[in-house]
Formats: sequence, structure tokens, C-alpha cells
Amino acid sequence: MSTRKKNYTNSGFTLLELLAVIAIIGILSAVVLGSLREGRESARATKMAAELRQLETAWRRWQVDSQTGKFKSEDHPNYPVTNGPASSCADEPTINQTDLLNNVTSELNWNGPYFSAGAVDALGRPYTYDFDLDTYSGTGVDTGVNIFMPWCNSVDGLQSQYIELADRLDKIFDNGDGSNTGRVRWDNSTNGQISFLIDAN
Repeated sequence: MSTRKKNYTNSGFTLLELLAVIAIIGILSAVVLGSLREGRESARATKMAAELRQLETAWRRWQVDSQTGKFKSEDHPNYPVTNGPASSCADEPTINQTDLLNNVTSELNWNGPYFSAGAVDALGRPYTYDFDLDTYSGTGVDTGVNIFMPWCNSVDGLQSQYIELADRLDKIFDNGDGSNTGRVRWDNSTNGQISFLIDAN
């Protein structure tokens, strides 16, 4: 009876091969997560841009119904100062506190509400109304009639997220013309805002 030696070959992975596989998985994970984050931020900015257009349309409808067609000052006695999360850094009324939701200035031909209640931006902060009876002449963050999206970094820590949103909105509305001109303007300060121009006045 003859005996044969069986040849066994080592079919396992070497340490180097395992490390290579782990590295590839890590790279693919980073790419996928980066794409997901980019997609989320892009969708957030797109949704916000649509809401800003709707707010502009709402103010135009109010303007048509108004006796004078003139925008009210943000300091109108019937426009209370916002008491939202950024109230320590901003003094504009929220959209909910203006004539878009209720006839707070007693317009004779008011035919609202012109916008749905609870209007908040992509980061959950109420949109606010800015108009200091000034005129936008091509530059300036807060001149003209604007929708404001304020942040108070010492309170909420959202400065970097708002600035990233501002850059994306700027590309949507102004082809990326920068922070101080066009319809979308913003400042980079600790307590600042994005401004969306609805009327130069």
C-alpha cells in the first residue's frame, strides 16, 4: 500500500493584503460620506432658495394689496422685536410678526395671510425682516428691504454653517459674485446674517 503526501497551500491573506483592503474600504467610505454630505448641503441650499423666492413673492402680493405699495420699517410699532435664539444679536421682527401672516399694521386691503406660519430657514431659525428705510445701491450687507437669516455664534455656534449656506445661495442667485453685492450678501462676523434682497427701495 503506497502513501502519498498531501500538499497543503496557505490560502489565507497576508497582513499586507489585509491592510491594503482596509485602506481601500477607508478611502471608499470617505468618498461616500463626502458625497452624502455634499448632497445634503446642496439640497438644504436648494430648499432654502425656493423658500426665499416664495417669501419674495409673498411680499410682492402684500405690496399689491397695500394702500401705498411701500414697505414698512422694521421698527414699525406693530412689528415686535424677535425673541428667537438670535435675539441677543439681532433686532429684526420675524416673518411671523409682520404683515405677511397677520394684518398687524391695519392695511385696508390686506388679503393675507401671504405666507404660511412658522417660516424657518434650513438651520431651523426663523426668517426675519430687515428694512431701515435705506436704499440698496449695489453694495452693502444690510441696505434695502431684506429677508435676514441671522446667527449668534456665541449662543448657537452656527456661524460656519450659515457662511457655507451663504456661499451656496450666492452661487444659486448671483453666480457667486461674493459677499457684499448682489441679492445674497453676508458678513463673516461672529454675530452676523445672510441678507436676501427683495427690494432695493
